[in-house]
Amino acid sequence: MDIRGLFKFLADDVHTVIAATSGDTCAIDIMDYDDGGLYFLTAKGKGFYSRLERTPFIALTGVKGESTMSRKAASVRGKVKRESGEVRARLIGKNAYMRGIYPTELSLAAPS
Repeated sequence: MDIRGLFKFLADDVHTVIAATSGDTCAIDIMDYDDGGLYFLTAKGKGFYSRLERTPFIALTGVKGESTMSRKAASVRGKVKRESGEVRARLIGKNAYMRGIYPTELSLAAPS
């Protein structure tokens, strides 16, 4: 599997992955991908955001399958960077359930 196939698997097939940062883990949703990487959302004030601000490196692991013999897993690691509001709007547009989390333009402006 090439890197784009790996990103597609994590974003489209798994979607919710385990994110390991400096000192902690949490579950996050992978919102999209392109040749440059994977995209997810977090907001200022969240512990996850604070950990990424301190040390902008992350490891992601996703697993999919019904049984031990049919499961597939993938892990990636890399440096996190902040994207523009335009990218954030695209991610929320592609993942409509996020409108329930960020229902207003003001709340949409809060994540970084």
